[in-house]
Amino acid sequence: MLGNECLRRLYELTIDNLNVHNYPDAIFFCDKLVTLGGGHIAAVYLLGECYFRNGNFKKVHSLFLHHKLLAHNISFQLLAARALLLNRQNDQCLAMLETQLDNTYCNRKMESCRAFIRAQCFEAQDNKLMAIEAYQECIQKDPTNVEAFNRLVDCQLITGAQKEQLLASLSFAPEDQWLRKIYLSKVKEVEEVAQVGVE
Repeated sequence: MLGNECLRRLYELTIDNLNVHNYPDAIFFCDKLVTLGGGHIAAVYLLGECYFRNGNFKKVHSLFLHHKLLAHNISFQLLAARALLLNRQNDQCLAMLETQLDNTYCNRKMESCRAFIRAQCFEAQDNKLMAIEAYQECIQKDPTNVEAFNRLVDCQLITGAQKEQLLASLSFAPEDQWLRKIYLSKVKEVEEVAQVGVE
């Protein structure tokens, strides 16, 4: 695709506008890139990112659906799912996350992200037990997912004993041991505040 001078220029204009947060212009140029590039997969994904950054969440899902790319790979799935979540389409988001993918490559960070989005959907639906389970799955797959840890701890979704068990079960890489100490400190801080509230 980028071997064509015209398409390369449209790509450059898209990226330039994304870099300066001028999302409407990025959308304009990327839409032309998708059209002139014959719906190239990379251009479609980039347009989805442009829509997402501009807050056009419904358009992300519609775009991928139109190009039959919702199940292409986990990157398409995660972007579409995040867009559905932010558009408060929780049931559709959960269904999207269960879609069988054409290309099944997935790393632990991506799996963790999928679990995190699922947890957010469950929490939005007031399904506390399923939310807790998904947040725990998320942080087990990727202990560096601070947002998942914060949801469990700050929102008092689990008890003090469960927090300690969770911390003990996490496998941090040697270079991430500092994060374990921050998590431990946060658990102690939240528990102390909770104790003061009881008194």
